[in-house]
Amino acid sequence: MKKEIALLIRKFLTGKSSPEEDRLLDAWYREPSRDLMSLSDAEWQAIKGRIWCAIARRMRRPLARPYVRMVRSFAAAAAIAALLVASWWFVRPDGVGDRDPQSEQVALAPVTEATESGEVRQIRLPDGTAVWLNAQTALRYGGRFGEKSRELTLEGEAFFDVANDPAKPFVIHSPGGMQTTVLGTAFNLKAYPGLSEQVVSVQTGSVLVSGQNGEAVRITTNQKATLNLHRNSLSAATTDGELAASWRSGNIVFDCADREEIALRIRQRFGKEVALENNALAGIHFIAAYPPHTSLEQIAKAIAATAGVRYSIQGEKVTFGELRIEN
Repeated sequence: MKKEIALLIRKFLTGKSSPEEDRLLDAWYREPSRDLMSLSDAEWQAIKGRIWCAIARRMRRPLARPYVRMVRSFAAAAAIAALLVASWWFVRPDGVGDRDPQSEQVALAPVTEATESGEVRQIRLPDGTAVWLNAQTALRYGGRFGEKSRELTLEGEAFFDVANDPAKPFVIHSPGGMQTTVLGTAFNLKAYPGLSEQVVSVQTGSVLVSGQNGEAVRITTNQKATLNLHRNSLSAATTDGELAASWRSGNIVFDCADREEIALRIRQRFGKEVALENNALAGIHFIAAYPPHTSLEQIAKAIAATAGVRYSIQGEKVTFGELRIEN
């Protein structure tokens, strides 16, 4: 019976189950076999973290609180039941259960966590590291993350509160060849496609940042490392580590933002495109953090005042251009 249920679970999780197999799995879920679910308190504690992470990924929800009343649809119920039993088989210390190659491949599949425009989400990695994902961000890591190493890739922006593990450095790879290595610290990493710079800002602890050419710099609390992708150069400077990551509470953050990043932030938050006339905003480095409900009008006005240009908002476009001198 265990092998039959295991096969149904694998087919359901990979989207290959038939309607009849879904009904069988639903019937099993409603009357679960007692020998599969009779785990000790210690065993439940050992797999609880893995279960909640798996459920959160399946349901695409942040880990805000324990998953109490389950969604009533069959798909959610069957998926959760499958994840509970699959997790139990996979982590039993005594090796009981079926760990054939097929189930192993499902359990070890790469994981992608992604956010959409305007979305900020918190997740927790298998090693206990807390991560906040800013809008339009993708984080990817292997199914065995944390077992022998802790490596992942990031496109976008995220804040990491890394669980300390000196034996397994925490390594983040970003587009353009930047690599960020830490042991246990809290920092913000900005690496959006389309921006000319990638920035690591440290809130607490120490981080080693390296570029594709082998150049490296170590930064500590309230310092930042900037990789210029056009010049392939790496530099360090002081910063406000708290400001850089204040987007986690919904703030609209411009941390030394050039015109490319200004356009990105306006698109992310307000869904509007930025048009620049006569090289407007050239050389700007705008620093500000606005509460979540700040209007586009307020932000555009401040940017224009800082750069000494005019602005207009029409339809789906925000335009910045040279000031018009009245005769």
